[in-house]
Amino acid sequence: MQTKTELEFVLFFHCSEEEMERRLLYRNQGRKDDNIQTMRKMFKVFLESSLPIIEYCNSKGKVKKPIEEVFEAIKSNFHLKF
Repeated sequence: MQTKTELEFVLFFHCSEEEMERRLLYRNQGRKDDNIQTMRKMFKVFLESSLPIIEYCNSKGKVKKPIEEVFEAIKSNFHLKF
């Protein structure tokens, strides 16, 4: 499906695999998918399917990467726990 809407930007919160594992394991919400095997599969899927889109958008100058202070402000606004 193709759309004629022009993408203004992509907000990309970069996170290493190790940091993602730490955050997801810390949330400990009792979900079945809160385990290391599932998280590694999720990260692999991200690298294979989502990262190429981010890279394409970056080549067009459309990716914005917030700094840690911005992440902290957003996290507190949404009451996220990491």
